[in-house]
Amino acid sequence: SFVSVGNHCWCVLFPRPTMAQKPSFGGSMVSRRVGGDLARTHAPTKASSPVAAKSSSGPVVTRRVGGDLRNPTKAPSGRLRPSVRETIESMVSSGSQSEYFNADQTIILFDWDDTVCPSNWIRENRPTVSFFKPAPSDERFQKPLRELQKHAEAMLRSAMLLGKVVIVTNAMEPWVDTSCRNFLPSLLPIVSQLPVIYARSIYDSHCDPQKGRSREGPGMYSATGQNKLASYNTQMSLQDEMAPQRWKELAFDQEISGFYSRYSHQSWKNIISIGDSIFERDAVRRVVLNRPTKKKCRTKTAKLLDEPEIGELIAQVQVIHESLGLMVQYDGNLDIEIDEEDLKLDLAFADKILDR
Repeated sequence: SFVSVGNHCWCVLFPRPTMAQKPSFGGSMVSRRVGGDLARTHAPTKASSPVAAKSSSGPVVTRRVGGDLRNPTKAPSGRLRPSVRETIESMVSSGSQSEYFNADQTIILFDWDDTVCPSNWIRENRPTVSFFKPAPSDERFQKPLRELQKHAEAMLRSAMLLGKVVIVTNAMEPWVDTSCRNFLPSLLPIVSQLPVIYARSIYDSHCDPQKGRSREGPGMYSATGQNKLASYNTQMSLQDEMAPQRWKELAFDQEISGFYSRYSHQSWKNIISIGDSIFERDAVRRVVLNRPTKKKCRTKTAKLLDEPEIGELIAQVQVIHESLGLMVQYDGNLDIEIDEEDLKLDLAFADKILDR
């Protein structure tokens, strides 16, 4: 099918999204942006894992009390909303396509903590749940983890068909592998196929090679490592609040530059960044702004919920999976964020893309 939005026209190869129930839960709600750039007034946020240095800044968050996500297809007016495919098939046009959305011209950058890994949920369930040992066998912990793994695997596999997928984290090595083994073991086979970039280590090695070789986390896996590491991350944040963004900038620049240097005069074309921190958004845009050539580059950022409950994380992983094809094929820049409505309504997030 062909989609025409404004002056843009593209062919969408997009799987029919499932109408699976979305769980009812309470948790964070990020205020929806009505237009223009994201609001630049931020409230302090906590680190999303003991190994990830998160910014003290982030979107203003309003905690949602209650809420029912059991009917994801019902609009506020009571009208049942059509599926994404029905919306796409209702818009028919013709036109030729450039190569920008081909898989060999698209790079998709995923954050890890609270984007794929349920770091906030782990922290909120301490000490029963520990960052550094497998999740308890109790079904109340295992059931949501199984659901998250199922949808995260589908999202990552879909992304791998759409472009080059890279996981870029500010956590300390080997947190991605450790968290997979402890909480998301079924993701190990697919994550092992992907580049996993530890942005802080790259920054340290780039700015101070000796420091990069010798620096280790303060007892990451010791009995008292969590408290030491939390204190360490707090000190780092106080020393330089913008350090996490610079870590991501350097890692993004390295990965994007390498991807678009595979043949002579290859230009940057289609870059998607998905994560829960404002740092991802700002970092990728700064990197693209300083790209070597000024040919058109489509920069697309999706800002996820801050500190999501595990039900919210599952729901937003589903939303990204269902909408990623539209993001990749959109012929322009995107700056969008997930909010409460996107988790309740089948088309809310897709509408943000199609309405651009």
